[in-house]
Amino acid sequence: NMGEPADPAEMEISTIEKVFPKGDIDVEDIDAKFQNADKLLAVMVSNINHDEDEEETHMILQDVPNVDTVLTKPPRRIFMKISNPWFAYLKSALKLKDVLYLKNISVFPRDNNITGHNYEMRLDDSPESKNAHVVVHSSEDRMLAQEGVKATYPDAKKYMDTASKKRKSLGFVNKNSKKKRKMDELYVYTPLAELEPRQDANIFSVIVNYNLIKITKTGDFHVVLSLTDPSLRGEVSSIVINCFSNTESRIPKPLRIGDLFRAHRVWPTTYGGKVLLTLPKNKGSFVCIDGRIGKSTEPYQSSTPNFSDVSARMVGHLREWAEKTDLPIFNPEVNNRPSSIAGLRPDSPGCEIICKVIGITHEKRGITWRYLVVWDGTDVEVEGDLVQIKKDECVMISPNRCPPRGAYFGVRVEVDILSKLEIRPGDWVHLRNLTLQTGDATSDKPNQTYGSAGDVRPLCETLMVCKRVDKKYQNRLAEEENDAESEAYQKEPNAAAEGGDEKRQQSQTMEDMTGKENRGNNQINAKDACVTIVDMEIPYYTPIHHMKLPYTPCPGKFQVRAKIRSVFPTDLKRWTRPFCDVCKSSENVKKKSSKGGSKYRCDACGRKGRVSFQYFFTLTLADATGDQEVIVAFDEATYFLNGLPPGDLEENDVTLKAIESRVSRLLEATSWGTFLLKSCDPPKEYEANEKAFYLYGTSLKILSS
Repeated sequence: NMGEPADPAEMEISTIEKVFPKGDIDVEDIDAKFQNADKLLAVMVSNINHDEDEEETHMILQDVPNVDTVLTKPPRRIFMKISNPWFAYLKSALKLKDVLYLKNISVFPRDNNITGHNYEMRLDDSPESKNAHVVVHSSEDRMLAQEGVKATYPDAKKYMDTASKKRKSLGFVNKNSKKKRKMDELYVYTPLAELEPRQDANIFSVIVNYNLIKITKTGDFHVVLSLTDPSLRGEVSSIVINCFSNTESRIPKPLRIGDLFRAHRVWPTTYGGKVLLTLPKNKGSFVCIDGRIGKSTEPYQSSTPNFSDVSARMVGHLREWAEKTDLPIFNPEVNNRPSSIAGLRPDSPGCEIICKVIGITHEKRGITWRYLVVWDGTDVEVEGDLVQIKKDECVMISPNRCPPRGAYFGVRVEVDILSKLEIRPGDWVHLRNLTLQTGDATSDKPNQTYGSAGDVRPLCETLMVCKRVDKKYQNRLAEEENDAESEAYQKEPNAAAEGGDEKRQQSQTMEDMTGKENRGNNQINAKDACVTIVDMEIPYYTPIHHMKLPYTPCPGKFQVRAKIRSVFPTDLKRWTRPFCDVCKSSENVKKKSSKGGSKYRCDACGRKGRVSFQYFFTLTLADATGDQEVIVAFDEATYFLNGLPPGDLEENDVTLKAIESRVSRLLEATSWGTFLLKSCDPPKEYEANEKAFYLYGTSLKILSS
């Protein structure tokens, strides 16, 4: 912890960037420009020796490598000698691969056969060195975009004059002493932007892409990783490393994009003007570490059991950087293509989408693919019958973790790919080469539309690309909630009862019992209570707005999460009707008087018709996207009301009171439910172009009062 952290910009040098400065000149310019020219030089320490007896540091400095412009010849080098007071101040901070930002440094003629340079630089107690400025930027600081250590002559002189005991109390430690150091301090990690061809390097990076393991012609295991770190801020955004091994256990197997990859003794080369890395089979080593914030910093895979200690500081900083950075995950050649499920069209070219896995279908014998049920907060806006995947066909996340908005879309992925990955419900994934397909007659899902992905990779959920999808979804919820609430307050309280004084009179009884129609917020909150149970959970929560669109299947089945805005008739005594079992209608059923009392008879069927009471009423369901009237009738209505038998409610007070208690609970502002609906052609009283929705397979929970 030598010196104080400093941004090179504090040296009042306007030509340096804040984190990764570039010098005004390079080593080759020193002969002509550097001496007494007030210019800034950025150089890297390529060789260093601390002479404790002479109290001097001797260094060979070179130009800072840059992968954006691969060096075609060895860099020029220059010698530098540091003596007191600078030696005492900087010796614990200077080490191999450090970058120095120098200004106002003394330059003297020198005949140096080692560097081939005619000059050398000095930092000493001479008058020329009293105006010098130095910033030491370690490789670790550069990798993590941290500030360097600033040094000026007054700083060095003050430190030199400090008593030895006082130095120790200030916490100054000579890192080059014989004191035992941790294993991770023995390795110097090179930022990816500074890799030099044909020079071994140690790297610590973030994985932004990886291929599945392949076997080479020579029988070696081979995998390719794409890596990045904070130093890659130019044209080159990632660097490829080829990993080879004789055994599968010594080949990297990343679990997800965003994980960390540390490798020792990698070999940089150039190909096509770009730097490529190779992890040698024999002397190279690696570890893979979970890239998610809050997880263990210990590796989940290593090429050897005797790996060196992992720097928790490096892991923590790289995780935080990856969370806040838009990593180069997408293929730059795939542009102007859909980036969400809502943008998919039958003629769309293969695209890349970030989404969350809601469920995964079970593997079946003889089937070479499985379906990922994915979600990205948007709706599928394509014509045709979307693939339907039932709960018993897949493993899915728990219902309380299922997002209530957005389509749950089935995407087919080859089993051969999924078998080499660890993807679980709830994981985020990067789908690649995603297109729309329609199953043929021989398919497991004939005539149904589904997605087909050429490849897929899991992602760390803490990455910015995942958070961006979730943020768009939250914005959608807020917008839909505001729109729906605004629209709801413009409607009449009893929209279902429009069109007659008789219906308005019928509504008064219900309003007296339960108050006004439930106009509460349509947003379902954690504190709200679910009041329904469904027999079969389809792993798709369809927004009500999407369910009503012309191209959704009819007949079709849907599962919605919604609140109950109103019921009709509001006079609960009219929830049952007398039906003729022969003509299946109540139109011709009349109440007849006889000596034994009143009875119902069908005028059309006469004595042949047997009349019985059946339920027939409607619920208005609402979510943040809109509302819909749903018919509840016959046996499904009896099931919905927990088996309460239908009858003449004008005469059966017991059943009527039981229904009233249930309806009161339904219309509470904090009540919501999961409902299974099926669409079909409308009854006669509906408009010809309007779908009808019936409730099925749904019952009320028996709640304690």
